[in-house]
Amino acid sequence: MNVNLRSGIKLADGETLNSSDVYFTYNWLLVMDGSAPIGHGTQASWILQQLLNTSLSTTLCACAQTYGNSYVKAVLNENFVQMTGPESV
Repeated sequence: MNVNLRSGIKLADGETLNSSDVYFTYNWLLVMDGSAPIGHGTQASWILQQLLNTSLSTTLCACAQTYGNSYVKAVLNENFVQMTGPESV
């Protein structure tokens, strides 16, 4: 799926939103502990992990997931999120 960003969107610090911002945010959501579908700040992680790869979540893989460095490397190596242009991911 390709997401095209609207031009001219500004972040709180005045910088223009670009694909690297979205790339970072999506990857951050993927590597967060999304083992529970409820809880402050975990819902988006849980949803993304279920959509992309059920082995990323303890809920759907019925496994004990350790959200450490090896988990982060494994997730990022999957290349789920890719920048396709300055305003698209």
